[in-house]
Amino acid sequence: MKRLLHYSIFFLCLSCGTSYRLPDTYQKEKTGEYIANPYFGIGEYQLRATIEAYGHSFNGVLAIKTATYFHIVALTTDFGNTLLKFYYKRGEGWRVEYIADPLDRKPLIKLLQRDFEDLLEADRYGDKYIHNQEVAYVVTEGKRKVYLFENQNKKIYQQLNTKKSKPYTTFTAHYRQTGELSQIVIEHHTLPVKMTLDVLP
Repeated sequence: MKRLLHYSIFFLCLSCGTSYRLPDTYQKEKTGEYIANPYFGIGEYQLRATIEAYGHSFNGVLAIKTATYFHIVALTTDFGNTLLKFYYKRGEGWRVEYIADPLDRKPLIKLLQRDFEDLLEADRYGDKYIHNQEVAYVVTEGKRKVYLFENQNKKIYQQLNTKKSKPYTTFTAHYRQTGELSQIVIEHHTLPVKMTLDVLP
């Protein structure tokens, strides 16, 4: 019950658009902790993607290929038609390889690229904080901070992305009983956009 109240207050603060900082009950244990990507390693993945944006909804199969210095992200319909294809190279940023006309909106493209970059970032170093049995990592990246919350099974179940202390997205990860990732939900706090990614077998 106490934990439920804690999370309710946490999400209430996010929905109000207020600044976020880690509660004082968390004590710093270690600095410069290496944090591997909690969702994807180097390899190829397929996910069922449902994107709700500005009152519209579209879905398809999201194919992700990750390597040490680059990522490729492509969204196709169930019939195999390509909706978008992005290429990312570390140090150079994103390049649009293809995008269908209905999605060819600069704000939406930038938003999706930011989400994919936050999702696929491979190497992070942050400070480790502990509160009872809960663990949080805080990563500072310029004006941005990323908060990663770890459960008792050593799995990152929530990622809060902030800029100038203001939350802009929350990633919530769900896992199967066997420990494999099953779903990621990306919710935006300043825009009516939500992305649900279900891992395909």
